[in-house]
Amino acid sequence: MNIRRLIKIVSKDFPELTCFGNYLVFKRFEFVLSGIAIEKTGSGIYFYKFMYPTFDIQQEVNLLYSERLGAEKYYLDITNLTAGVIEFELRRRIRMALNQIEKVVSLEDFIDVLNSREGLREHSHARMVCGLSLLLLNREDESELVFEEVKGTFHPSIAKDCLDFIDIAKRSPDEARKVLFTKDTAFKIKYKLTIEKVDTQP
Repeated sequence: MNIRRLIKIVSKDFPELTCFGNYLVFKRFEFVLSGIAIEKTGSGIYFYKFMYPTFDIQQEVNLLYSERLGAEKYYLDITNLTAGVIEFELRRRIRMALNQIEKVVSLEDFIDVLNSREGLREHSHARMVCGLSLLLLNREDESELVFEEVKGTFHPSIAKDCLDFIDIAKRSPDEARKVLFTKDTAFKIKYKLTIEKVDTQP
């Protein structure tokens, strides 16, 4: 079973969403994607309340900022199910999930999520992204404190990129913001996102 093909087919029933890979996200957003992630395992499918910043230095979409929806309602055991039944159940669960998901996540809301979830408060990359979010909101003093907090904690694979960015932010917050705007644009091009831009900043 090709889950991505099924997701693409099902997505046509939800005009407010756009589809890429295993993700269905609201078309209207500013910097933070919000929607549903669908993960296929060996014998079943899980659904996530999906959130992801388009300016993340890492640039590879993941579920770090997402929450798995309760298995009792959302887990789909696909053992012995036909493609038609799976397609029907995908639609049904997506409709249910949309009632639990914010259509637009502002940078302020995203920062609240990063600061309120224990796993994210202790995750060095999530803390870095919190600093990036603060910078985009022109809260340079707060972002600088976060950058200082996480400087020596990065995974080796992204440490140089993160430290280089922190140096740019120290020299010129405006230049650093330009870098983030460029990453945001590159992300949308890379994943061919169809969007309706909305300004969530005050």
